[in-house]
Amino acid sequence: FPSHDMVFSAYDKTYESALSDVNKLVLKLRADGFKKVIIGGQSFGANGALAYAAVYGDVDGLLLFAPGHNPDIDRNNQPGLVSDARKNIKDGKPEQLITFSDFNDGGRYRAIEARSDVFYSFFNEDGLANMQESAKKVKKPIPTIVFMGSDDFITRKGSGYFFDRLPKHEMSKYRVSRAGHREVPLASFDESLNWVKGLLK
Repeated sequence: FPSHDMVFSAYDKTYESALSDVNKLVLKLRADGFKKVIIGGQSFGANGALAYAAVYGDVDGLLLFAPGHNPDIDRNNQPGLVSDARKNIKDGKPEQLITFSDFNDGGRYRAIEARSDVFYSFFNEDGLANMQESAKKVKKPIPTIVFMGSDDFITRKGSGYFFDRLPKHEMSKYRVSRAGHREVPLASFDESLNWVKGLLK
């Protein structure tokens, strides 16, 4: 699952549509003969991989680096904008633009505009980006390895925030990396590679 910057930075499609794009790729890989498909990502990409498992479930493993984006705990301090977007959708104006600050656990933020329906799909606290709810909706045990950034906001909440809510699998692991948010994938490379090799045996 591509990273935050590759898929979601422009917020040019709804969360549901982004997951549908991933599903098309997974289906193509299966049709091409791949026996196992493992998806993953960093930050928002990890959030998306988890949501994909909840909605589609047709994967053989999840590789999650420093999962980020937490609308359920008001991570972006924008509940008023969510209400505005909800009203625009209800009033039949989903194309109405919402201007907001996109915060990132890597210490970055930027001003962005998105359609109301797109913004709502990513920032609604009960939507697909809610990792606690996504974890609970995963229907079957899927091998999952999580590398949390030591300084990230949700790392302080521990494995109970979402990992412990997933169906149990003997190969699932939860790790807290000493690396910063953006450095987690590189710092965790060796262990994640060995883990993937274990799934492919």
